[in-house]
Amino acid sequence: MLTLGLPFIDSLTQAAGGKVRVLAWAEHGLAPEVGYAVALLESFAFCADGAWTFIDWAQIDRGSWNGAQKTLNVVVADGRKYQFAFAAPGQLPEVFVERVNASIVFAHNLEIDGHRAVISKRRSLAKGAGQGEWRVTAAVGLDPSDPSLLAELERLRAEFE
Repeated sequence: MLTLGLPFIDSLTQAAGGKVRVLAWAEHGLAPEVGYAVALLESFAFCADGAWTFIDWAQIDRGSWNGAQKTLNVVVADGRKYQFAFAAPGQLPEVFVERVNASIVFAHNLEIDGHRAVISKRRSLAKGAGQGEWRVTAAVGLDPSDPSLLAELERLRAEFE
């Protein structure tokens, strides 16, 4: 199999069930526990302990890059949290931001009782994906099922669909 100079391409392609398009990648962790974080066209993938995990860009609620520490923090819509440390991140942080932003169809920031929330519509970047989903991301201290937050969600949904 053609490896294109990427040390992980064979295992990634096998785990993905077919051809993948790699946009950027970097090794994460410290030897001997080194893994890979990979920005694919349709998802973010990472390998740890020999197993690949794929996260659709639209399922990433937020991510933050700490340039001084060279760490990428990722929070997924289902609550999972990941942190990746890199010696040489290359273009991965920039591509990560671009792909997450590409999955955002609409975002509205609001504040309720001093707490921030974001109502967004996100769409998968996978071919043949549906119209997307509306989502509420609430800051700590704000209940995502707050009636005023849900009313704003319904208002925006009615306005934009």
